[in-house]
Amino acid sequence: MIKVIKLLKAAAGSNRVPEFQSTYPAPENRIEKIKEAIEKYQGEG
Repeated sequence: MIKVIKLLKAAAGSNRVPEFQSTYPAPENRIEKIKEAIEKYQGEG
């Protein structure tokens, strides 16, 4: 999933809309949330 977000970020280039104007979080924030979820759910199982 993180690879997909990085790919989307690269595809957008410098034409990204500021996060407050976007319907989605900035790629950096999305990656951070994914990492947090991975850590949270790795221990559960």
